[in-house]
Amino acid sequence: MSLKSAVFAHPFSVLPETVCGEDERVQVNPTTSPPYSSIAFLVITTADNQQFLGTAFEIYLPKVQQRVLVTSGHCVYMHDHGGYASQIQITFPGHPAQTVQSGALRAATAWRLNKSPDDDYGVILLPGQSGGFGWSCVVPDSSLIGATVSVCGYPGDKPRGTLWVTGGPVKSVTGKRIFYLNDSAGGQSGSPVWMWWKGYWTCVGVHSYGGCPNSAPRFTLEFIRDVLEWAGYAWLSKSIQSVQFENVVLRIAGRGVKQPTGPGGGVVNCQYDATEECVFDIISLEMPSSLAVQADVNKIPYAVASRVYDNVFLRMDGNNVTQPSGPGAGVVNCQYGVGPWECFNFVPNGSYFNLGSTSFNNVFLRMDATGVGPSNTPGGVVNCQYTASIFERFSVV
Repeated sequence: MSLKSAVFAHPFSVLPETVCGEDERVQVNPTTSPPYSSIAFLVITTADNQQFLGTAFEIYLPKVQQRVLVTSGHCVYMHDHGGYASQIQITFPGHPAQTVQSGALRAATAWRLNKSPDDDYGVILLPGQSGGFGWSCVVPDSSLIGATVSVCGYPGDKPRGTLWVTGGPVKSVTGKRIFYLNDSAGGQSGSPVWMWWKGYWTCVGVHSYGGCPNSAPRFTLEFIRDVLEWAGYAWLSKSIQSVQFENVVLRIAGRGVKQPTGPGGGVVNCQYDATEECVFDIISLEMPSSLAVQADVNKIPYAVASRVYDNVFLRMDGNNVTQPSGPGAGVVNCQYGVGPWECFNFVPNGSYFNLGSTSFNNVFLRMDATGVGPSNTPGGVVNCQYTASIFERFSVV
């Protein structure tokens, strides 16, 4: 059985991974301190009994009861070698190797079906407590372009199982890819691409391709939503229930919301007992490292996605909401896709949450379900309030 480095050998790569000019990679030694301790060396055995080398990295996902390693889709699913790998041996710095079978592997649908380089990502699921790198799918293009990113993995052209890192500026981005001149070689597919963001090192992509510029599929909403589904994230298919009004939940009616519009669209109101329009995925959009003790977890942004209307999200316009008002104010409706007005902080407050806007300071989601009862007729008022009181308290159920 031959042993190959995962990009020199895989025929479905657009371009081999590349050293761009002078090789500027630096060996990491020791490797057992963060963040390097969260980067794993892979020996991949394919379904047709070939072997390849690769890299993976662990990300932090609270509300997930297992460890999640992100890697390139082509490290777990090889089209010309029978699909999913039969097994992968995983070695973290300072720890003995462990082996997983194909049942622990996942790859993006667009990669498996279409070999899409934009969607060349996957995961390896391990038992244990979640930890590792921070990550973000909401770093704007303007903050990425020119930013210094690091790429760190296990290249096949260096001594076996040694970890190497290089840094350099982002040259360009698309909605799904990041391009840079950081040097790499076969075996580094699946390496984390990280930058300094909000006070801690944050993964923004998974290195997969060469070509000078080399490139990475970018962490996007679609990317992280796939990862959360695969990992069994606890806040999928949930309802947002009022604390003040018994059995009343938030409802998003997004029929006809098919493209982004400035004022948003659809209807957001209340429902007694949950129907399909009251079921959501509450998606974390970024996460600090599990070791970033200085990070304020109350400021983690979340998006509230309808489960029945594709790509429709809760939207809050808190313009001019600058003081408390009895009936509330502002506009809460739907938007196609996620922008700044579709981001919320789920701020713990005792046994419930206040849903604060990330764009409008001290503005919270408000639900007045007066008159909404067991008839199952939607009604009530959902809008905004300045500061949180009794109508701004919710549970995730």
